[in-house]
Amino acid sequence: MPPSYITAYGFPPLTSSAEQKRLSEEAAAWHLRLQAEDCSVAEREAFAAWCAEDPRHLAEYQAMEALWRLAGDLPPTDVKKRTRQRRPALMSLGWAAVTCCGLWMAGWYGGLLPSSVRYYSATAGLQRIDLPDGSQVSLNTHTALFYGQFIDRRDVYLPAGEAFFEVQHDKFHPFTVNTQRGEIRVTGTRFDVWNTPDDLIVTVADGRVRVTPKGQAQVIELTASMQARYLAKQRPEIRQANVQALLAWRQGQLVLNGQSLGEVLPLIGRYLQREVSVADAQAAAMRPGGIYDVASLERLLFQLPKILPVEVTTQADGSVLVASRARAL
Repeated sequence: MPPSYITAYGFPPLTSSAEQKRLSEEAAAWHLRLQAEDCSVAEREAFAAWCAEDPRHLAEYQAMEALWRLAGDLPPTDVKKRTRQRRPALMSLGWAAVTCCGLWMAGWYGGLLPSSVRYYSATAGLQRIDLPDGSQVSLNTHTALFYGQFIDRRDVYLPAGEAFFEVQHDKFHPFTVNTQRGEIRVTGTRFDVWNTPDDLIVTVADGRVRVTPKGQAQVIELTASMQARYLAKQRPEIRQANVQALLAWRQGQLVLNGQSLGEVLPLIGRYLQREVSVADAQAAAMRPGGIYDVASLERLLFQLPKILPVEVTTQADGSVLVASRARAL
């Protein structure tokens, strides 16, 4: 069996990779169920029984919980408080409760090389990082990233934000970027991934990537200067991309060259960490132009009425609404 964190804890290896996968999935499911408000006393007792069955169970659960805490999704919890002396039979659990993210985390432990997990984030401004495999990544502001090295592959999880990858070529260890909306796989290339709850945008600078949207069998192959955009419940949009303009954020710039306000305002909002939206279709279709410093985007936002027929207003909740001047009248 490939090495895993289990052996690092001092436990003998499990008998098969299938058993390791089952154990990881059980730990992920328990972790998610125990956070639910309707988790019953009986379920918590069943969890205690599961932990008592084998020391690997508790170790797997604690490793799963530590990784989730690292991501900032949950506050620290005390496993000991959940375990009790009573040991009723293990209750069956609906694996449908395991979310995409939970399953991905569970899958990390099969063949994961010891001490290979890394966590990176850029809370304000650009961050450039070197991954253990020799790849380089640029993180845009408000972006988080996990990296894990396996015996047969390299995996990244990008929960939110934007990252530009310069992947070290290794045909024997494919490099995969996982998001909630799908995965992007390469062996060595340069590409950008923009990931938000509404959008997944993949832009290729050099080489070739394969994009597999979540829940779809179709695999889309992109080559240099191509872009794929996935919106919720819509077919993917494939188009040629102005790579130089789209990657100008790596030099601290925002280049507007043909994008509509409907596309630009959510991007500005992410930099400003506030909701910025359009009020009507007429405003959404307007197309500003120019090159702007990302540090000056708030000034740009409130100067829009000087360059476009729009009105910009700040709402009571701090969000910003941009409306066409005709609608505002």
